Amino acid sequence: MKLFKYLSILLFGIFLSGILFARFPYRDFEIVESIPAETVLDNPEIRNTAEVWVEMIQSARKTIDIEQFYISNQAGEALEPVIREIEKAADRGVNVRVIADKRMAVTYPETLERLNTRNNIIVRNIDVFNEY
Repeated sequence: MKLFKYLSILLFGIFLSGILFARFPYRDFEIVESIPAETVLDNPEIRNTAEVWVEMIQSARKTIDIEQFYISNQAGEALEPVIREIEKAADRGVNVRVIADKRMAVTYPETLERLNTRNNIIVRNIDVFNEY
């Protein structure tokens, strides 16, 4: 009886995993990580977010859509190559749309203003915490 119970659970698990995998439309995806600057929590087996973002931006041909709570970049930080690639994409004719939080855009305006001055880049600030 125990063998039947365990086999039933195993078969159900295999069946369920097949259904879930079949319904998940993205078979080529990658987990990436970002590491706070003040830590040493890097996992060498997982690529860093900025590296993957640069590759994605370089491969864009028509549009790039970005939604971030805020974007704050300083020269020499990991985000700088990403911002430069966004600008290069816009220069080659890719339409870039950026949405950020209105309040955070006041706190960290520099990078959003930098992007918004470029052709083919539109920056919109929205009130994320708007009370209805």
